[in-house]
Amino acid sequence: YEGGTRVPFIAAWAKPSADNPVQRELPIREDSVSGQAIISEDLFPTLLALAGGANPEGHTVDGRDLRPCLAGETPDPERPLVFHYPHMWGPEGLGYEPHSALHTGDWRLAYFYNPRRWELHNLANDIGEEHDLSGEQPEKLLALAAQLRDALVRMGAQWPVERATGAEEPPVMPPNPKG
Repeated sequence: YEGGTRVPFIAAWAKPSADNPVQRELPIREDSVSGQAIISEDLFPTLLALAGGANPEGHTVDGRDLRPCLAGETPDPERPLVFHYPHMWGPEGLGYEPHSALHTGDWRLAYFYNPRRWELHNLANDIGEEHDLSGEQPEKLLALAAQLRDALVRMGAQWPVERATGAEEPPVMPPNPKG
């Protein structure tokens, strides 16, 4: 499921120069590699900070400023990344189905709105997401499902709409294994 998601991000100065004021402002360490998960929304707050701008009042910024990460600070391996695609794209068959996902640490949780199904994968052990662990890890499933739903509600995410009724269809939470 992460074909367009799991893509390397490369940042480097073409000609490193200690005299360059922009490079002093954003000191990208040479020959460094970070395992920090980032998302395209991180570019806006990073560029805004580099330009000395301020976030417009009342504007919610989804991303994080990448300058600390680019300067070599310790990454946050548990940083949750939220993906939300509440609509159909493409013809029947190939295309995108409405889904939401949470990627945090080694875990990736996905909810497919039609047929209202959760999938849980441990990416450290199953990078191809071939083995759904939702039945084997019900407590992990429930915890991550609550985290995903809370994030979507906090963001004011739109839910898919059932065409027949016009009703919004938020995720159906998995059952609590403790009753």
